[in-house]
Amino acid sequence: MYYDEQGLIRSSLASGAAIDPRWSDGIDRASYRQPVLCAAATALALGIRPEAIARGLDGFAGVPGRMKYGELEGRTLLDNSGSGLSIPAAARAIEACAAGGKRVLVIGEERPNVCEGLDPGRAAGLARSAGVDGVVLVGDRLKDVAGRAGHVWAPDLPGGIAAALAMTAPGDTIISCVKTWR
Repeated sequence: MYYDEQGLIRSSLASGAAIDPRWSDGIDRASYRQPVLCAAATALALGIRPEAIARGLDGFAGVPGRMKYGELEGRTLLDNSGSGLSIPAAARAIEACAAGGKRVLVIGEERPNVCEGLDPGRAAGLARSAGVDGVVLVGDRLKDVAGRAGHVWAPDLPGGIAAALAMTAPGDTIISCVKTWR
């Protein structure tokens, strides 16, 4: 299984047919390339025809809270907040946001019991090294860190987004990386 130069999925399992995933706007394609390829391989191995797979992928918009771009009050919002968030996933989200305008990172956890939680020390370390223009730390375990580091603090994801909106203007980017239930 592989993507050809036109972005079509090719496989010896497809008997020469190509599968066009026809991504939806707003999806971070780099983050979904491998998972979509694996899903297509599984479907082909189960005997599903390439045309049916293409129809199933047509307009695929990703999973809420998993590397999805949107617009919020004139700002670009990269939503990467969900229960599966990890520090490496947050770092990938920062890397995915090209420079252009101000970039504000919203990072933390709403509660430490969301799956395995998000290590406060590692979250603070990423915030220090992120190379962004502003940081909002979210959650009780990051409150003291925010004060010491000079970052803004918010108790939860909505508060973090509101703080980021106050720190940005239309044309800027908010990178949302909060461990939360959705």
